[in-house]
Amino acid sequence: MGRDIRGREALKNWASQFVNALKSRVDLVDEFEAIDAAGNGRAFFTMCLHWKQEEEFMGLKPTGREGTSIKTMILTVKDGKAVRWMLPTIL
Repeated sequence: MGRDIRGREALKNWASQFVNALKSRVDLVDEFEAIDAAGNGRAFFTMCLHWKQEEEFMGLKPTGREGTSIKTMILTVKDGKAVRWMLPTIL
């Protein structure tokens, strides 16, 4: 789910579907960036998601389930733009 997304528009599309289908609220918990003067480096932000699946999302039928998830997104930045992002999953 959400793998192999390429490009800004594809990411914005996926995020829009995610927010709409899961009726989510996103709270920023923490953020950090280590970016040099040329705009290159790494960054992360941690967010708390409060969600309820009320619509179909990525082929998953609505379940009505709800929950809270804490997620950290890790970014690689080049020339001031995010060129790679990861959302690690801990099993």
